Amino acid sequence: RRPQSYITKEDLMSFQLADHAKLFEEHAPLVWYLTACMAAPKKNGVFVVRKWRSPSVIQSAAISSFVLSRNQYANGYIAIHMGIWHIATGSHVNVKCAYSHLAGSVHETTAQQALETMAETSLENL
Repeated sequence: RRPQSYITKEDLMSFQLADHAKLFEEHAPLVWYLTACMAAPKKNGVFVVRKWRSPSVIQSAAISSFVLSRNQYANGYIAIHMGIWHIATGSHVNVKCAYSHLAGSVHETTAQQALETMAETSLENL
């Protein structure tokens, strides 16, 4: 992963949750299995296949939260996108702080720095 100072627009636009789910599944099979046991819905002891809100989305979000909450230098897999989303939508400051403390998004200053570097690299490319 590149440091936050090198985040580009292409990096954010190329983000796909399915790719990160595959990454977690391949590189952390035990964690993937454990979160699958918790996230997959069951009906009468049989796993139910969902079209919407698949367990892989829930697993990826949980693992990203684990990574961010245990590593002060990580900018997260989903967290940087959530931080930028909170800025773009004008979320209340308390909502931003709560998500940051729960490892759901990066701090507002980190997201602002990422936006600034994206703007600089985009202007340089013009």
